[in-house]
Amino acid sequence: MTEFEYVGKLLLPRLPKSAAREQFVENSSLALADLADSGSVQHAAAAPAPVGGHPASVEHLKSVQRAIRDLASEYGFPKALSPRDQAAFDRACGTLLLSNLDVVTGDAASAEVWAFVSLVLVPEIPFWRFPGAADERYLGGQRNTLQRLWWRAWTFGPDLAVVPSGAAPFGEDDFVQVMERPTVSGNRRLARTFYEVVLASDLDDLGMTRSNLVRRLVMRIRALRAHIAVDALEDDELRTLITQVRDSIRVASK
Repeated sequence: MTEFEYVGKLLLPRLPKSAAREQFVENSSLALADLADSGSVQHAAAAPAPVGGHPASVEHLKSVQRAIRDLASEYGFPKALSPRDQAAFDRACGTLLLSNLDVVTGDAASAEVWAFVSLVLVPEIPFWRFPGAADERYLGGQRNTLQRLWWRAWTFGPDLAVVPSGAAPFGEDDFVQVMERPTVSGNRRLARTFYEVVLASDLDDLGMTRSNLVRRLVMRIRALRAHIAVDALEDDELRTLITQVRDSIRVASK
C-alpha cells in the first residue's frame, strides 16, 4: 500500500451536546426524504473552534454535503442497504470523508463536529445507514455513523477498498476489532502494519476466517505491548513481529 500522510486545514462547525440532543429528537420524527430536505450547512447553536485552523466556508460544506449525498444515491438511497452494500458504502464513505472534509485532526476527534455533520449537514445518512439504532450512531462519538468512517480511513487509508489481489476488504467486525482497541489503533503505524499483514495472509493456509484471525491477532498484539516497546521498532521490525505472531497463531490452530 502507498504511504499516505493526511494534513487537514479546516475547522468545521461544532454542535454542542445539548443542541445535538434536541436536534436528534427532532430528526427522529422525520422520514428520510424530509430529513434530506432539512439538511443545512448551518445551525444557530453551531460554530467552529476559535483557533487551530481556518473555518470551513459555506461553499466547502455544500460540496461535502453534495458528495456524501451523491455517494448515497449510488448505493440506492433511500432504499435499505443489504449487508454487503453496507460494508461497501462504509468503505467508500470513509475514503470520501477523509478526501473531502479537509478537517484538522483535532476537529475530527470532536464529538460536536460529527454531531453537526450527522444531524445538520446530512441528517438523512445516519438514519438510512442505521435505522432504529441506538442514539450513539447519530450523536457524535466513537460509534457515530460518519465519525467512525473518517477515522478508519485516516488510520488505514486512504482508500479502504484497495486491497492486494485475491484479498477481500475488511468488513465491519474486522474494523471494529481494531478501532475499538486503542492499544492497537492508537498507533497508526502499528495499525497500518497490522492491516497490511492481515490482508496479505493466506486464510486457507491459516485455516480460519478473517474475523477470527483479526480477533486473535489483536489479542496477541495487545498482550505483547505489555513487555515490548512496539513504538520503538523500525518498520521492518514491526512487520516481522506481527507476521511472526500471525504465523504462531496458524501453528497453534493446526
